[in-house]
Amino acid sequence: DTNSVQWNEAEVQLVDYALQGGRRIGAIDGVVVGAFDAAARPLGICFEIENFQRGTSQRLPLARLAGKYRFRLVEPPQEHEGGFSLGRCEAFFDEA
Repeated sequence: DTNSVQWNEAEVQLVDYALQGGRRIGAIDGVVVGAFDAAARPLGICFEIENFQRGTSQRLPLARLAGKYRFRLVEPPQEHEGGFSLGRCEAFFDEA
């Protein structure tokens, strides 16, 4: 299946964490490494988790996501104990 991806434990923990709150995760364009450059303000997309099915020994986890809005990262992300990064963002919307 061309839509299948391999999940690692940190990604599953990220989804679990998001499901405890606002059911949203963000994906950043590129990788934020080293010193945070506030002027560069990395861009990302916020996704709402519509459905999540845990994996089994015979099936990968499956998530259905809906794009909500674009955002700029406003401060350096912090590593969460679950192995994923958390950061503050600022939503922005295209002018019509």
